[in-house]
Amino acid sequence: MLNIYKRVEKSLDNLSGIVEIQRVEELERPFLLCLSAQDNYDKSIYGIIKKGAQAARVYTSEEAAAGFKIDNMPADFLGLRFRSDNVYTNNYEEIVNKLIYPFLIRYGLSQIEKIKWQARKINLMTYCDGTLTYKKIEEELEKKFKNDALSQDVIDSILSQISLVAIGTMIDISDFKATTAFVDVNDTEISTDMTNRYKKMLQDKGCQSIYGTLKKNVLYIYNGTGNHSLKEYFLSDRIVKPALCSVLSHFLEISIESQRQGSLIGISASNSLSQLAKYTKKMASRELLTLLDRNVNYASPKYNTEEASMRHELDLLCKRVREQETQLRTFQEREENMQQQIAKIIEGLKEYSSQETMSQILTFSGLYQPSLKANPFQELSDKSVRELYNSYHQVKGSRPKS
Repeated sequence: MLNIYKRVEKSLDNLSGIVEIQRVEELERPFLLCLSAQDNYDKSIYGIIKKGAQAARVYTSEEAAAGFKIDNMPADFLGLRFRSDNVYTNNYEEIVNKLIYPFLIRYGLSQIEKIKWQARKINLMTYCDGTLTYKKIEEELEKKFKNDALSQDVIDSILSQISLVAIGTMIDISDFKATTAFVDVNDTEISTDMTNRYKKMLQDKGCQSIYGTLKKNVLYIYNGTGNHSLKEYFLSDRIVKPALCSVLSHFLEISIESQRQGSLIGISASNSLSQLAKYTKKMASRELLTLLDRNVNYASPKYNTEEASMRHELDLLCKRVREQETQLRTFQEREENMQQQIAKIIEGLKEYSSQETMSQILTFSGLYQPSLKANPFQELSDKSVRELYNSYHQVKGSRPKS
């Protein structure tokens, strides 16, 4: 089962800032689809969508960035939840059949230029094994288009217009149709046979990062902390951040401009290389990000400094309210469980004890309030009766079986 989520501004009516897309027909604009390694875990799904917006330099509660307002952006920021069912056991098959393929062929299989135009609306950001999901998506799309009798050249021309920014992956990207990957050479969780070679390249050149083409795609490697975390790539003092953000935001800019013009503005590895040339200069990462935030242009409204501050306060308020609601739900669930347990205890008392003992236990626990005239503790308890019973049989010389 596939659920498609879109990020919006948080409000008191929508504390999570997430809405669900019910039908693929709702998606008309360019979008950034963010694929996490854990696609059935709220924190991972919603978190990577936020990071995708941050990479595009849209305002988030993490960073004002260039200040673009997500509700006014001419693009959507999406994420997915997948749960296997009787129809689909692989996430990539349902993603292709329910989302990507229908989106691509919206205007019919005969309209090849339209399919390419639709493909240019599709941008992906993947992290870790999310890149493996994309690899399978691309392979599945190729199969479907071959079944549609499209030539390999046409298929390649379509798929090469889907942009991909792959982060922290061990997947070989060299045969993908179009992509740019960012890899920390010190991250042991994604090390491959090439890792030591990459480290030596950095050492031999005496630099902290290198980028270039790997066959027809672009690979950016850098000497990072080795911390295997998506957040690591978005810390403001990391050299990878301006490089990554510049490439992703540029792909999104081209998508939006293609949409405005109603015609295809193609992409290739040269787009990534030109952005990396601008934003890997020997400047502090924060300075490069400031430069990028001045240059990125979606022709979309921005928050000014005061508005961004107020927006941040509202986001914090929504977060606190959501946390309180979560705590309240947890308390209510515990209360319901407790009530069910108490009901079971009472059922057990009715089944296995006398009325007198049941009244004594419930009165002692505070669950029952007897009348002023009635005192259940004046009666013998089942324990007392049992003790008398045992004593009688010991006097008689025989002990009853318990």
